[in-house]
Amino acid sequence: MNEIQSAIAYLSSKKAEIEEISAFDRMAARIKADIQSGVFGDMLKHPEPTSPLADVADSVADVNELRGQGMTLKEACEAMGVATSTHQSRVQRLRANLVTA
Repeated sequence: MNEIQSAIAYLSSKKAEIEEISAFDRMAARIKADIQSGVFGDMLKHPEPTSPLADVADSVADVNELRGQGMTLKEACEAMGVATSTHQSRVQRLRANLVTA
């Protein structure tokens, strides 16, 4: 028996094990079916943004007003109690929603 025939014979003997569905695959299939049928309800929905756009626009406008008075971005954000990265994130969010502050 050559190597190819030996490999074919070995794989044939293991065919049942190879084709068997693992416990993980069965669990994954059940979870997928549960998700599709709505068993989890609203638990898997993305949460609403923490700040409505109006609040975000007000915060950005306040920082911009201080910057207009000569403060740097860092100084204005510190005065408003907002992290610079949060302010920049809010500006991007407003731009994405085409809102001007």
